Amino acid sequence: MPARNPIDDHVLRQLVAENAPYKVMVKRLRTSQDFIKRRIVELGLAKPADTARAVRNAKVRELAARGVSCSVAAEILGLSSSSLRKLARELSVTFWTGERVIRQARRIFPQAVVQPPLCAAAALLTPPVSSLPIAGGVSLLELRDYGMCRWPLGEDARGYVFCGEASEPSRPYCAQHCAIAFEPGPPPPLLGRAA
Repeated sequence: MPARNPIDDHVLRQLVAENAPYKVMVKRLRTSQDFIKRRIVELGLAKPADTARAVRNAKVRELAARGVSCSVAAEILGLSSSSLRKLARELSVTFWTGERVIRQARRIFPQAVVQPPLCAAAALLTPPVSSLPIAGGVSLLELRDYGMCRWPLGEDARGYVFCGEASEPSRPYCAQHCAIAFEPGPPPPLLGRAA
């Protein structure tokens, strides 16, 4: 003989019809929220939002188990990275982080992730990938620590190629690329001077 259900189904149906929060249901039925959720699903009383949430949570668990990074999983699910991190904490799952995030995502979901998400400004500044050698520039191995412009020009057979011109003092780029990378801020306020 199966164990008796400690929840009165009639009361549960009434609470679901009234859109009572789970906190009220727990207090009224004197049982755990997990048990109430399970019974709601068994009775077919689940709201569409609860069903969609369960599907989303299952997808989050699957992506985390496959080793996808948080940013790529957020892009796949259509969420922001911060909301996905919060959801992952609630579900007690962790996402993979590392340098090869995009390559990993392309290998797992080749049809879903074609390119990393870029804003319009980043798309303009992203160097093109080419198999032809880039005229001028220096490879990463030729790039010195100080004094050389580190502006990426693109990628060729040598790997990433950087500008390599003389950099501005205490800046990573030459004058031309500093003008692109750094916008001048507003002028400092004039303090202590009467007009």
